Amino acid sequence: MMSRPLTGRLSEPADDRAILIDDAATETRVMTAMLAGGGSGHPTRAGHAGHPAIRQRVIEEDGVPASFGRLVILGDHAYLGDVVTLPAFRRRGHAAAIVRRLLDDALAAGAHDCMLASTAMAHDLYLRFGFTDALSMVEFRTSED
Repeated sequence: MMSRPLTGRLSEPADDRAILIDDAATETRVMTAMLAGGGSGHPTRAGHAGHPAIRQRVIEEDGVPASFGRLVILGDHAYLGDVVTLPAFRRRGHAAAIVRRLLDDALAAGAHDCMLASTAMAHDLYLRFGFTDALSMVEFRTSED
């Protein structure tokens, strides 16, 4: 688990490419592409579009979903999760843009801090955003890993 206080806006002009998902059709299309693309086991499910406590953002390239992230606002707190970039679109700054926009969304909604559970692959990304370890990272593996 990692945490970070929310004290000021982070977005950069190029982050406008991280579009808010606010309708069920777009959400379903993005979830289907993320799961089929093998980027991760996340996002786990659709059905959150339009929920007042949930913000979801996507970056598309040539009409194809490339990166996705989800934020849940819990009063003064926020939880960042399900950040995934499909392998073909990695190393282009998509995840960073999504994270910056979602953290700004949390701040605008009145949250004062943000928590997340990081994978080993994303840990350094979150450190660059000012997140610190609240609990040691634990990775779960099956006997097949």
